[in-house]
Amino acid sequence: MGTKKKQIDMVKESNPSVYKLAEKPSISKILNLAKNLSLDDQIQLSKKLDLLLKKEADQPKVEFSKFLLTGPVIDDANLETVMVQRKSLNQWRK
Repeated sequence: MGTKKKQIDMVKESNPSVYKLAEKPSISKILNLAKNLSLDDQIQLSKKLDLLLKKEADQPKVEFSKFLLTGPVIDDANLETVMVQRKSLNQWRK
């Protein structure tokens, strides 16, 4: 006679310290809500977060110098106005 062993499904409990890592209250709230989700829902949430992070990483990055060079510029008339106002403020501070 062969004996069949009963298979026991083990549940892996998450380490509670994982939920304490969040410093922001909003993240703590999200993690507390996620704890109550089923394993399938947690996996789905994780995959969606991974997709969001991947999309963010795939966004084209602009070099800082190009960013600065494409910003607003001041014309000579505006610069003159700023210089006059600066001179007035400097006299007032004395």
